Order: sequence, then structure tokens, then C-alpha cells
Amino acid sequence: MQLYQLAMELDERSPDVAERAEALGLGSVGPTSDLTPEQVATLRASYHKGEPAGPPIPDMGPFTRPTEPQEPAAKPPKAPRTASPRARKAVAVAAAVIGLGGAVAFFAMQATPAEERQRQLSEDLAAWNAAPPATVAPDVEAAVTYPSNVPRDLETLCTNWSKAAEEERSSPPIERSQRDFTEFRAWAADRSAWGDAMAEMIHAGPSDGVPDITDYRNVRARYYGILSQASDADLRALADGIGLHDLEDYDRDVAAARHDMDPYVLPHCGGG
Repeated sequence: MQLYQLAMELDERSPDVAERAEALGLGSVGPTSDLTPEQVATLRASYHKGEPAGPPIPDMGPFTRPTEPQEPAAKPPKAPRTASPRARKAVAVAAAVIGLGGAVAFFAMQATPAEERQRQLSEDLAAWNAAPPATVAPDVEAAVTYPSNVPRDLETLCTNWSKAAEEERSSPPIERSQRDFTEFRAWAADRSAWGDAMAEMIHAGPSDGVPDITDYRNVRARYYGILSQASDADLRALADGIGLHDLEDYDRDVAAARHDMDPYVLPHCGGG
């Protein structure tokens, strides 16, 4: 079993499993490294060991039912207070003032609807002009960030994922009887449109996915480099379905990198 296959089984990233293997003293391995049964068993055990138990629950003593609170004793009613002559005079003055205010309000309500609307518009305009312009403090604006598992620009991510997938499917056909592979080599050598789309995905995708999207771009770019330099005989063999050792290794690396990248793209954009 190769390391990237074990990573898929454990639902882990290939680089993380490789790093775990090195930490466990299993040597330096990569995504396409063949693992011995002992290495596989050791890595599986390191990912499936039980979690440590939590701290013991402290002894709180025997349970006792809380006593119900007692209702406070009712206070005897207070005797009604008699207002003093000075208080009665103050109440009479207040009533007179309230009556005068009511009369003013009554006459104000006699304004026509058009006059009332004009008055309200004038007050609203004055309040608008007096209000300071709305601003956002720089520290508040800088603090507005996206969660690390959410695309920073969903539309850009999905648009460029479609472009990259279309570019990957745009390879000119090759045949075993073919004599001139100039067009195919030119296609493999010039992957600028595909590279630009992948760069946009790196900037627009979730920040947690930047390492894996970048790794997929780099691994596949090396694969295109191998194709652009392949001999005529190698390309004829490839067209005939005969696997080439170098390409087989890179095929596995591309598959492993794609497996690690997919969780940051497919749930948001689909298959491309």
C-alpha cells in the first residue's frame, strides 16, 4: 500500500500522514512511497487510538432537596396620607399648565396636511444636514475577516475552477501511429491559462485550503513539464495505453494532491 492510499483510507492529508510517519521513526516517505505492513499498522494505530478519559467527577456529597423559600409576612396597609394645603395648591397650578399646553397642541393640530408634511420635511432635512458623515474605523474595517473554512470570494473560486477543469480536458488527441507531436508538446508546455486560473483559486478559496490547492497546482505543473519533454516513442506508448514509469509516479502524485484539495473546492463549486 502506498502512503496516499492510506491517507485516503484515514481521511487525512498525504503530507500530514508523511509527517506523522517521520515523527514515529518510520523514515522519510512521500505520497507515492510504498509502505510495509508494519508501517501501515503503526500509522493506523496512531490515528485510531482511544482518546484519554476526562477528569473524574468530584464528589459533591449526598443529594439534598433544597428547601422552598418562605413567603415574606404581609406588611400591614399604610394609612392614607392627607395632602397639605401647599401640595394642593401645586397640583392646581400644574393642572392649569397642562390645560394651557393642551390648548396649544389643539391649535397646532389644526394645520393642513400639506403644511404638516412641509414642516416634517424641513425638520428631517435639518437633522440630515446636522448629522456627521458615517465612517468605519480602520481597526474595525481591518477586523472584518472570513472564517478560515469559507471561500473568500465564492464566485471567483468557482469561475476559475471551471476554467482550470476545462483547461485540463483540452489536451489535443494523440495516437500510436502519430508522427508529429508538436501541437501536443506546445499544449503541455504552455499551461499559462490553467496556471492563472489556479492562482485565482488560491487567492479566492478558503484560507485553510491554500496549502493543498497550491500543492495540486505545483504537482500537476510538474506533470505537464514531463509531458512537454517526452520523446515521440514515449508519447506513442502513452497513446497506446502503455504506462511510463515517470508518468505513473506523477499520476499517483496528482491523484493524491487532488484528493487533498477537493474538500476545499467541491463542496462550494461542484465537479467543475
